[in-house]
Amino acid sequence: MLTSIAIFAGLSLVGAAMIQWAIGSYFQKGFDKRPSIRSSEEEQNHAAVLISVRGCDPSLGNCLIGILNQEYRSYEVHLVVDHKTDPAWNFVQQIKSEHDARDVLTIHEMSGPLETCSLKCNSLVQAIGQISDASQYVALLDADVTPHSSWLAELTGPLQDPTIGAVTGSQWFEPPQSAGIGSLARSTWNSGALVLTIFFSNPWAGSFCMRRGDLERSGLVETWKKTAVDDGPIQQAVGAIGLKIEFAPSLVMVNREPCTFTYVNRWVTRMLTWSRLYESTFFLTVIHAMFSNTVMLSNFVLLFVALATQNWTVTAIAATSLIASGIICTHSYFSTRKCVRHSLSLRGETLQPAISTRALGIFSMIAVAHLVYGISCLRTLLLKQIKWREITYQLNGKSNIKRLNYAPFIGEGKKQTGQSI
Repeated sequence: MLTSIAIFAGLSLVGAAMIQWAIGSYFQKGFDKRPSIRSSEEEQNHAAVLISVRGCDPSLGNCLIGILNQEYRSYEVHLVVDHKTDPAWNFVQQIKSEHDARDVLTIHEMSGPLETCSLKCNSLVQAIGQISDASQYVALLDADVTPHSSWLAELTGPLQDPTIGAVTGSQWFEPPQSAGIGSLARSTWNSGALVLTIFFSNPWAGSFCMRRGDLERSGLVETWKKTAVDDGPIQQAVGAIGLKIEFAPSLVMVNREPCTFTYVNRWVTRMLTWSRLYESTFFLTVIHAMFSNTVMLSNFVLLFVALATQNWTVTAIAATSLIASGIICTHSYFSTRKCVRHSLSLRGETLQPAISTRALGIFSMIAVAHLVYGISCLRTLLLKQIKWREITYQLNGKSNIKRLNYAPFIGEGKKQTGQSI
């Protein structure tokens, strides 16, 4: 009886890993064929880039230097800092004085934050009210993204097609060579999430662009006044005006910041919370998380029971299933990483080849990432409040958000690097 259960559990675990591998392989083949589309100089109509800052992210300097050195004919940048006492305020002023040769950057202090949306959405609404009449495109950029010189041209290129209403990139977390468990777990979980995010055309506001006219027609500005996150309501808003979202293959942006395991647990919970509120496919996420964790934990339980009872047949079945599924999932991870390398090659950049110890590190994180995924999914289903960068929000629905507190960002240690939820 126990042997039959072990065979069934093992086949289920390996089968789930094979499905993930098949989806990843199909994704990679399609991804490698997609060209990068850049707007020509004649097509580079005036654009406004919006950045919201609360706390001084480690990549903030590179982000601003990158956006101030775009190979784009005409653009302006509006950066909204949470408060003049924020650690980022003096830093961004210094960056402007040293690197803003074209005088495109305007720095604003956030004023009168609404209680009905997140501070980030509030900052975007404020920034939109400051852009010039000449702006025909509106781009969003996260402070932890380092834009390459052709970033803006690649965001606006696909918008020359009138059927495309928005262009988006995606984010890859590349663990540093001396990565700890937190950085490895985040990268492992995100590698699977990245594939499905692109497959379902879920936009990422870290690298995003719309025509100004479409932004106004979609009603997104008014929507942002009542939402917790900027990219959550975009898909529905763009679809409502009869347009589609295009993923730009050259805009998978690499984040190399390290993080702690404690932070990853909060971060995954927050990502899944936004998914619950704003993505119609969230029920598939719940099913996947519960199934994958059930079969994985079943095999671990069978392994421990078999070892305790010296049932070597079941021990062999469970151990083989766990090792095989881990190898398949690790291969899927590196298949997705090949897509990232292709994305970087489209813009003339490279991603360092992974060393053998990295493969071992990812292999060891497969079970950990699944467990974080499952626990975070359960927490998300029960969550009524969420804390993001020291601010607590009450979540009553996707358009019923209440900010419960406010104080200028102070932070210490990791919090000063933006690692605060």
